Amino acid sequence: MFEGINYNNMNLQERGKLIKKYHIDGDWSMNRLADALGIYVNKIKRDAAKLGLKTNSLSEAQKKALSNGVSKHPTAGTKRSAETIAKMSKNIREAFLKWDDKKRAQDKIKKSAKIKKQKNKPYLSSKKIEGIQKAARQGSKLEIHIFNELAKKYNIEFHKEDTLGQTEFHIDLFLPKFKIAIEIDGPAHYKNIWGQDKLDKNKEKDTRKTGYILQKGYYLIRFINDKKFSLAYGNSVVELLTKYIENIKNKNQTEKQIICRLER
Repeated sequence: MFEGINYNNMNLQERGKLIKKYHIDGDWSMNRLADALGIYVNKIKRDAAKLGLKTNSLSEAQKKALSNGVSKHPTAGTKRSAETIAKMSKNIREAFLKWDDKKRAQDKIKKSAKIKKQKNKPYLSSKKIEGIQKAARQGSKLEIHIFNELAKKYNIEFHKEDTLGQTEFHIDLFLPKFKIAIEIDGPAHYKNIWGQDKLDKNKEKDTRKTGYILQKGYYLIRFINDKKFSLAYGNSVVELLTKYIENIKNKNQTEKQIICRLER
């Protein structure tokens, strides 16, 4: 493309026009232009600086190259296997669990600052509210993950409406063979998300629901879900619940009600 053109023989203005055409207005990186002209990158940078031309940063050059098809994104179109995703998620969670007190304190300060910054905003965005309401109707990500995993080993029912007879309640997850009810309690069960009145009503409903479940002679495993969902977190919850299910199955569980959560 640049046959017969000798950059070193060009005057400064001619060099500027070339830099502007191919690099600033075009999609050529500094390296590509230097290679094509047979010169050093720093020579182009110095000439651009003399002319007051703002050259593209590395990230800007990469964006241009990707948008114009000059370069291909290294991970575009690739798909990780379920096994790889599970391993990555597990590694991230294990790294998080290894945090020392200092790092946990720093994380707490960072989160507190974020909350303080948003103190004048609505507590929950409309999108988050919609997500919580949808989870209440269709099941949260954690509930769905638990159901899919436990269903590989046990006969399990999901959000079955008539488990507690003619009441307003359904059980989140129910194992009929072992008479085990599993309740997954998200933040609305223990945090003031919708206002104190709503929280009090939710707690009162939970108390009545617990009564109905225990009156039926069922075991109740109530899991406190106080963390953001991830595959590793979901798998850890499944492991914990499986432990309790097996204890009940093998008649090693005396208490009818179990309240549990994952430690940080």
